[in-house]
Amino acid sequence: MKIKNHILILLILIIVGCGTEKSQLLPTNNKGGYLINYIQNRSKVKSDFVYISGKILDVKTKKPLSDVKLVLGCYKTTTSDDGEFSFKISAIPSVIPYFIETNSIGYKSILTDFINTSNMKEIVINFYLEEDSRPLGDCLGTIIQKQID
Repeated sequence: MKIKNHILILLILIIVGCGTEKSQLLPTNNKGGYLINYIQNRSKVKSDFVYISGKILDVKTKKPLSDVKLVLGCYKTTTSDDGEFSFKISAIPSVIPYFIETNSIGYKSILTDFINTSNMKEIVINFYLEEDSRPLGDCLGTIIQKQID
């Protein structure tokens, strides 16, 4: 009887744990969000750099998004075909708060909260972007129709 109860509790934990990824996203001003994982520098030798990397995915389909622009202070990059990005920034302590902003045509942008880089070796951030349902326009005011798959 005890074994059946333990198995039942384990199954409930697995089911609940698998379904909580979206609820753990750090909230933004839209239905998208991001997950952040700080990896501290535990070495006695100080590193000269902090590595910031991750993926950008569609919040509904979980498919990677390519050509998404990311801005981190003066640093800029674009995601690869696999939705991956990376920054290598100086680890010199700074009073400048770091934020990352994502921009992609057809998706709502995300601006992170303050990112603490002090005493960090690596920071992994995965972004989940929400599709933007607003019509696109060009500089002449012409509405551009989005292709629907």
